[in-house]
Amino acid sequence: FFFVAMSPFLCLVLYLLPFTSATPNGPPAPTGYASRYKLPSSSTAFKGVAYSAFLHEGPEPDGHHEPLLAANIDRDMAILEQHNIKWIRTYATDLNGSLIPSIAKDHGIDTVVGTWVNAGPDGVDFWRSEMDRVEEVFRNDDRLVPIIILGNELVYSKKQPMDTIMQMIREAHDKGFYVAMADIPPSYLDPDYAALWESADILLVHSHPFFSHIRNTRGVRVNGTRLMPDAAGADDVLQATMKIKETFPKQIVVVGESGYPSEDDSEEYGVAHCRWCTPQNQKHFLESLLWLADRAKLGVFPFEAFDERWKGEVGEEAGSGPHWGFWDADRVPKPAADVLTKWASAASLGTEFPPPTKSCAFIVAQAECIPRANVDLLRLGDIIDWACGPGLVDCGELETNPLLSTCPLEAKASWAMTKHYQQEQWKDSACHFEGLVIPQFSEKDAKASLKAKAAFERMPALRPEEALGYEEEDDAQERGGRGRSVFLVLLLLLGVGVWEHSTKTLRGLLRKSEYMDLDMA
Repeated sequence: FFFVAMSPFLCLVLYLLPFTSATPNGPPAPTGYASRYKLPSSSTAFKGVAYSAFLHEGPEPDGHHEPLLAANIDRDMAILEQHNIKWIRTYATDLNGSLIPSIAKDHGIDTVVGTWVNAGPDGVDFWRSEMDRVEEVFRNDDRLVPIIILGNELVYSKKQPMDTIMQMIREAHDKGFYVAMADIPPSYLDPDYAALWESADILLVHSHPFFSHIRNTRGVRVNGTRLMPDAAGADDVLQATMKIKETFPKQIVVVGESGYPSEDDSEEYGVAHCRWCTPQNQKHFLESLLWLADRAKLGVFPFEAFDERWKGEVGEEAGSGPHWGFWDADRVPKPAADVLTKWASAASLGTEFPPPTKSCAFIVAQAECIPRANVDLLRLGDIIDWACGPGLVDCGELETNPLLSTCPLEAKASWAMTKHYQQEQWKDSACHFEGLVIPQFSEKDAKASLKAKAAFERMPALRPEEALGYEEEDDAQERGGRGRSVFLVLLLLLGVGVWEHSTKTLRGLLRKSEYMDLDMA
């Protein structure tokens, strides 16, 4: 009877078990190669750049692989050395990628070594061959830092189940390596995977405003929009990373990828967003990101060192894929390379990286809906109050972001009205407000935005593992959380009902027992 009465509460305990840490002490004590290297105590030790050495074909699945050449890697490392880069992160060791760590070290650059994981059982076998190459490299070069990255966005891409990933983490630890995981914020904040992240040593956070949508004050995502490469977009990356850092205090949390493309040569999907895909805007975003990261004491591997021409047809990147580098594919520096150099030099010298000087001017220059000339301060305040009202634009950034909070009202009004203009899909009525604001760009540009939005909605279907984007993954997590909450409430109601029924039955039995005792007496 006791077990029947308590069964709902036992079910509740079993339900809550997955939310408790399976590894309360975090990753195991280092052994092997890792025992000879002490991990930095701070995320800020990891200030480098994401690096891939492919130039043209890349690791294409049709067999036309581009082998990496030692001479090309050496040239790239010489460029990065000249610009004071001390760390790189890579993605795989096949196709001669295993040459990178030692060549980089010859130039005074440490490598967080990426190991690739494909989908299915064959993907695990491929990863083990990657680890064989890593071990060979470390046997032959004792200068290297024993940190490997296990795959790339494995939870987001759903390439492997959680149990398999945890087994690979154990294998890497057993081989004597520290393990870094690389994934997007919603994956790290999904409680179903907490034990996985707690078993790793380092968490690399991938966050790109280019792939994120604007949300209004109700938290509703607005399709057809992207976050701008401004200080608010940069702060979005930092806020997500800090939340992960607070969730996993025993792990070193680093921004593992973040950047903005300098161009989008797609004639179909990218037109609506190409206004912001310029070398100067890429520079401004990087400058904002790195300054905010230093302020938050977070390390960063900005994405990425060099353009990769082969990425022109890769998934949701489309026409932007070949243009994320701070140097082009011919190794000619873009404006962002100068920012990377100043940041890396400040890190090497222990000096402070200066804040961006033109954040407010940038907002006005890039805004799509701006106040008319000579609008007085009072009316500018009215514009901001209206745009930031209930159900419209979430304007918290204007108060909390140090790169925006000090901007004049003209810039703040431009920022808020542009967000609203985008939320309303560039309707004429959305950029009006009693005639005090006007579109900054031509009608032709506005029509191009609408045309691009329609083209974006007609994008070809993605492969199953790509079906959920960054924001869609976030929504899936929210739906899962609501489903778990409903289940929990129903379980508690069931428990209360069974408990009441059980106690009534028990009281009845006791009363019957008392009557029997009286009869016997």
